[in-house]
Amino acid sequence: MKKKILIAFIAVTSVFGAQAQEKKADRSEKMLEYKIKFIEEKLALTEKEKADFIPVYKEYLQKEQECKKEFRSEKGAAKGEKQLLSEKSDAEIEKELDAHIARKEKGLAVDKEYLAKFKKVLPIKKVAQLYEAERAFKKELLDKLRDKKSEGKGKREGERSMSPSSTD
Repeated sequence: MKKKILIAFIAVTSVFGAQAQEKKADRSEKMLEYKIKFIEEKLALTEKEKADFIPVYKEYLQKEQECKKEFRSEKGAAKGEKQLLSEKSDAEIEKELDAHIARKEKGLAVDKEYLAKFKKVLPIKKVAQLYEAERAFKKELLDKLRDKKSEGKGKREGERSMSPSSTD
């Protein structure tokens, strides 16, 4: 009986885990589509520019994401073995600083590589606009996130003031 319950529990949790991963993948895909559409509009791309640029841009975003993922995994591993700076040897500190710079250099190498590729498929002014559009996209996302957070706070505060326990 216990085995059956355990098997059922494992099956249910694995199904929910798979659904959560699918939702996350769907969200990531929608975000990618939204970002590309945003960039297309900001750059006012022609059909030929879209056809040439979008595959290169998707490739760039993929490489950029890989760099960020690698950085987060290294950062996460470092958190597990967190030590005070005063407890580390000079050699350990130097190794960590070198690794930090190496990660930044890797990201910079990706940026340089794709700058050259972007210049092959877009006029230089549109390449410059691309970087401005990416900053604008990040700002818009942050603004939307702040708005959602403030809406949530306002709703909760409003609910509290409307509660029957409040005195008039």
